[in-house]
Amino acid sequence: MNIEEKIRQVASGEQFARYPYIFDNLYRIDERIESTALPAIVCTLPAGGEMRLRNGKVYDAEDVLIGFFDSVPHDADGEDNAECYNRMKSLGIQFIKAMNKSDLFAYVESWTYQVWCVRMANIITGVFFSIRVQDLGRCD
Repeated sequence: MNIEEKIRQVASGEQFARYPYIFDNLYRIDERIESTALPAIVCTLPAGGEMRLRNGKVYDAEDVLIGFFDSVPHDADGEDNAECYNRMKSLGIQFIKAMNKSDLFAYVESWTYQVWCVRMANIITGVFFSIRVQDLGRCD
């Protein structure tokens, strides 16, 4: 199972089952978000990564963006967007904790994030977490 499939497995767990999961490249993700029921969990193709060979095992680490988005009303102000952003940020933290508990990845200790607020047919607000996700190692 590759890293994206493992992220998808966490997203399909009971805790996150009510959130649609989207996987695509960063250039098409806005189209996918716009046609999906929100809130949603979004994972993009890796921006890059690193592979290491140690003791006969291959260790794959990918730099992924995992996002959490919801819509806000067209007349949303800063407070509306802040409420949505904070709710999606909390969901993201729960998701990363679930990744750590899953035993599918090396423990994620730190990450960076960016807030997104985009006007499409609706206003979409959320947060993208930039995470280095490392596989636990597999024999290849």
